[in-house]
Amino acid sequence: MVGKMLILFAGLAFSGMASAGFFDGIKKNLEIVNETLDDVNQQVDDISQEVNDINQQVDDLDAEFDEIQTQTTSLGKSRGSGEAGRRAG
Repeated sequence: MVGKMLILFAGLAFSGMASAGFFDGIKKNLEIVNETLDDVNQQVDDISQEVNDINQQVDDLDAEFDEIQTQTTSLGKSRGSGEAGRRAG
């Protein structure tokens, strides 16, 4: 009877150690996954910043284009009014 109890106790102790090892393995895997997710989040943040920078450059170019277009339109109108004035005169 004592022998059976000893075997049962040894089995439970081994099972507990195996479970602890199993959970340690899961814990390590979760830590790796967590680190990987942190790296991915950092990359996403970096890409978002690059996209914001590009959007700002596009906005700046749009503003320059609008300014050039306004100047060209104004120049065309002033030339047109000058020609009309010369024709009338």
